[in-house]
Amino acid sequence: MNLKSINNRIKRLENHGRKATGTMKIASAWNTWITLKDGEQFETLEDAIKHVKSKYAFNTIAIDQVRQVIDSLTTDQLREIARIFGSDNQDNEQDEPARQKYYKIIFTPGNEIAAAKKKHPEYKFELTSFSYDEKNEAMN
Repeated sequence: MNLKSINNRIKRLENHGRKATGTMKIASAWNTWITLKDGEQFETLEDAIKHVKSKYAFNTIAIDQVRQVIDSLTTDQLREIARIFGSDNQDNEQDEPARQKYYKIIFTPGNEIAAAKKKHPEYKFELTSFSYDEKNEAMN
């Protein structure tokens, strides 16, 4: 053993007790879940979590379920969302209750996320929305 390997061993031992920090981003896209770190696609959220858990150290999982929620809405609901969020008059007070209703729908954890929270209590889960560029970059 040389001095460099001993110093590296000391650093590894010192860092061993530290908790992992950082956020792992997972997004829904059609009928798949994509890990934005490496662009891998999985059929279930649980498979995506198992994948990132085996490869990376993190303590927070940020999930974008917007695509999955949009796919589950009816055509009439989608038209209403387009009208409310696409209007030039975002300050329209008449649309505020509907706007809040759809924010709640989009940012309420789905069944898969609720099951993942129960199965992985060691992680903090956040519902968020990633930009189109973030998702597109992961898929390429």
